[in-house]
Amino acid sequence: MTAVGEPDKMTGKTYAVRMGRTVDMAPRALTEQEKSAQENRILSKGRELVLSRGVQKISVDDIAKAAGIAKGSFYNFFQDKESFLLAIVRQFHEELFQEARDMIKNSTPETLQDNVERLIRSFFYQPASMFFMEHHDELELLLNSFDAEQSVSFSDMEGKMFTNIVVEAGFDPRIVKPGVLHNLI
Repeated sequence: MTAVGEPDKMTGKTYAVRMGRTVDMAPRALTEQEKSAQENRILSKGRELVLSRGVQKISVDDIAKAAGIAKGSFYNFFQDKESFLLAIVRQFHEELFQEARDMIKNSTPETLQDNVERLIRSFFYQPASMFFMEHHDELELLLNSFDAEQSVSFSDMEGKMFTNIVVEAGFDPRIVKPGVLHNLI
């Protein structure tokens, strides 16, 4: 018999004695819900770090520590710090686009122009927007460091979001170019 705390030679499992019973010491696998919660916690805590310190001044160790996970667990969700940062940038964009969609849905033809102007003004006072402006050069370097496939997917995502906003506002994207909206924002 294998000693308690040492891996069994046949099964590779490690056992312990608890309350007079031998139990498997292997960690249990996380459920999909737990995995999702852990990924959201990593993104949330990492986002706070990115906003407070900037892109260059954080490490995977910092992110893992803030999220309360082991550094190795970070890599279950993100290939590296750069892919994590791309996820944060995507998250910022999705939130901005959702705000624009909500504004369009709550607009009438008479209030649309005022609401778009209000959205553009409010954009400049959001912490994420201020971060993008303050750290523009760092973020541009980050985005340029990705391979062509990742860069194209990000550009495609952004292009589709702007096109959807134009369509949801009731305009023909062949006439009202989504790029014009992008430049306004």
